[in-house]
Amino acid sequence: MLRDTAFSLLSHVPSSASGSVNEVGRLYCIKVLAYPCGLIRGFLKAAGYTNVVVSCDFNHDGKNVDHCCFNITISA
Repeated sequence: MLRDTAFSLLSHVPSSASGSVNEVGRLYCIKVLAYPCGLIRGFLKAAGYTNVVVSCDFNHDGKNVDHCCFNITISA
């Protein structure tokens, strides 16, 4: 598990007046986080790990969405 508490690409996600992330913001986060997941997966596959699954999730603290967590699973 890799955790980033200041992922700069997510700091621009729009939120609603109540502080929650709207649907457009959620879609933006999913699209933005797909790229680093692919980079991590590609790096591990190039390093010789064949069965690699990388997923990620973002956290919202009420003000911004700059916390994300990458879950890396390597099976034998």
